[in-house]
Amino acid sequence: MIIGFYGPSDSGKTTMIIKLIEYFKNKNYKIIAIKHVGKDHKIDVEGKDTYLYKESGADISVGISEEESAIFMKIKDLDHIIKILNKIIDNPIIFIEGLKDNDKIKKIKMGGDKTYPNTVLESNDFDKIKNFIEMEIEIEKIERDLPGLNCGDCGYKNCRIMAENIFNNKNRLEDCKHINDKNLIIFVNGNRIYLNDFMQKLFENTLKGMLSSLKGVDDIKNFRIMLE
Repeated sequence: MIIGFYGPSDSGKTTMIIKLIEYFKNKNYKIIAIKHVGKDHKIDVEGKDTYLYKESGADISVGISEEESAIFMKIKDLDHIIKILNKIIDNPIIFIEGLKDNDKIKKIKMGGDKTYPNTVLESNDFDKIKNFIEMEIEIEKIERDLPGLNCGDCGYKNCRIMAENIFNNKNRLEDCKHINDKNLIIFVNGNRIYLNDFMQKLFENTLKGMLSSLKGVDDIKNFRIMLE
């Protein structure tokens, strides 16, 4: 779950994020906090060894102490950074301060700034923001249980809308026409990959064709392939 915060200086963004971190940490969620700083600022301290490693060409430099570790990456693309972070921590809540121009991130506006695209809430109220985030977490959990085909067979444009309706008790998970597809079940890195009817048949026929050419394979009724 990713949520950004933006607003003018002294609008309470950092204080709000700290309160949210403390609240959700007490509920045993994994938390990642990202702070966007201006283009004239550098995160690493000039002259330090990690800075020198990075400036000499290292893609990633890491500082490790007995108390904590710091990772410095020559990566500016937020999507790439989030992919890396999601490999370190499974399904975290990611709070982002700044990056108001990024229209991919759902954002909360705090204070009297201009309203930017994908702003989902305008509030400085902790309870209102906390309740919105908890709702988003639950909807995203439901969405992860859906196939992710965005096929429209349920009558909705995409799986996100279906998940919202399940959350609001207007539908059930079983109302998804592909949730119980059993012909071909594929897991990649522990995550189930759902296929539409065309891809199901394509994979099934291709695999059966390859297997039937192997010595000792007769009539194929079922098969299992694992790569670990």
